[in-house]
Amino acid sequence: MSQALVTVCVPTVGRTGVLEETLESLRQQTYKNLEVLLLDNACFDQSQQTLQRYADQDSRARVLRSEQRLPMFANFNRGIDAATGDFIVFFHDDDVYLPEFIEHELGMLLANPTAGFVGSNYYLIDDASRVIGMRRLVNKTEVIPGREFIKGLVWRGRNVLGTPGIMYRRELISACCFDESLSIHFGDGVVLMRIAELSDVALVDAPLLQVRIHSTAASSLLSASQAAVQRSRLLHAYAAEYAQRWPDDRAFVKLLQRGVHRSDRIALLWCWIAARDEAEAEECISWFCRAPMGRRISIGLRLLNRLGLTTHVRRGTLAPLLRRFGRLVPGR
Repeated sequence: MSQALVTVCVPTVGRTGVLEETLESLRQQTYKNLEVLLLDNACFDQSQQTLQRYADQDSRARVLRSEQRLPMFANFNRGIDAATGDFIVFFHDDDVYLPEFIEHELGMLLANPTAGFVGSNYYLIDDASRVIGMRRLVNKTEVIPGREFIKGLVWRGRNVLGTPGIMYRRELISACCFDESLSIHFGDGVVLMRIAELSDVALVDAPLLQVRIHSTAASSLLSASQAAVQRSRLLHAYAAEYAQRWPDDRAFVKLLQRGVHRSDRIALLWCWIAARDEAEAEECISWFCRAPMGRRISIGLRLLNRLGLTTHVRRGTLAPLLRRFGRLVPGR
């Protein structure tokens, strides 16, 4: 394998216990030609010491400290600005990366020069680092056209790739960056679609990392209905901006617009199923009324509720079943 320089950015707000596990997984990577940027986002003393200790022990690493807490995407972008590697990957400070993670993903990008980024399936772990499941949305290792990736993301309303496990070509992520005007909830999906307008996308079916599920994760801060509405707004805005950038691509624009409406219905239906109480479920139904054909669906959902498919039944029985089979569940 070519000894291309890979920049590993580790953005952290100082989650000390899990940060040490992330850094250990970085230390164990089989690919060694790395530049490591430890993005200290106003960490407290103990985490500062952890980062400095790592940098002292690894000549490839340096700490880039911000004295003031930056928004997530701003912190990511300062890592991109400082990177000198041909490829960039972000090691999130609460996730764990398998030893062959960098070697495997880099190999995909080197073998497929038209691919702008690569990602994989991943395990799910809890606060105690126990594997509690696996997210397997990538069916096979392959390279797909960028517009196929965009279409799939819009029509599903979910990203098949775990954002913590994506490696980028530096020239593309530097040109697009993380849009700081977007919400951190699904805004990274918009960035990926913008890059995919310019490149192919590489997919790996092997799980190469462990993504931690916990209550303080950014993806856990919104209710199901809030997440559905946020995702809908971003997808509608993306379809509009795509139409502006590619005015002659009318057929694909129409395809995106139909896909956005479809993913709206899927996301709102899921948030109705997973709603924590009837007030949140009613909020989802209210949003349905604003979608095409949504009024008929909302009438049907209220009827199902009166017939006994209550929040308790949906959340306790139907939601776990759908999660198990990975259907109808908008992913992060």
